[in-house]
Amino acid sequence: MKGKKSKIEVKKVGISGEAPDINLILPEETNVPGPIANPMAGPVVAEISVPKEEKETERHWSAKADRQKAYFDSLPRVRILIPCESGEKPGVIEEKVVDGKKQMVVVSGAVWSKTFNGYKVIVPKGVYTEVSEAVAENIAEEYNQVQKSNARFSLDRIDTQTGRPVKEQL
Repeated sequence: MKGKKSKIEVKKVGISGEAPDINLILPEETNVPGPIANPMAGPVVAEISVPKEEKETERHWSAKADRQKAYFDSLPRVRILIPCESGEKPGVIEEKVVDGKKQMVVVSGAVWSKTFNGYKVIVPKGVYTEVSEAVAENIAEEYNQVQKSNARFSLDRIDTQTGRPVKEQL
């Protein structure tokens, strides 16, 4: 016996403006009938995207990133140094214009990067760099959390049961 084949009809109903792009995702066909034969085969899913809506969403995120950049630029700047980990080389970044906007691009070496509301911040490791206070606080908080979690598993920690360093017991 063969599985049932689905017939799908897509109708354009009351969409004004540009025609939507429709992508159909069909379940895998099976040779054995019934849902138990292929539990991974699900219902047919239709993804409909309207280009106008995608552009509006892109503008929304772009505006949010621009606001975040303006906020960081309004804050006082501080110089920080993110230490390189073993085997890492100091980072080199460059400011380039991409799509009409200034963006930081990694040239070589180790960097710290994070995206804040769509605005990507890249800071080279092993080099003193000026960043806004908010970014510096975020980096410090992240670094402190990592150091605190590493201390829990360090060989230099004192074992609570014996009162001696763990590395002496190994």
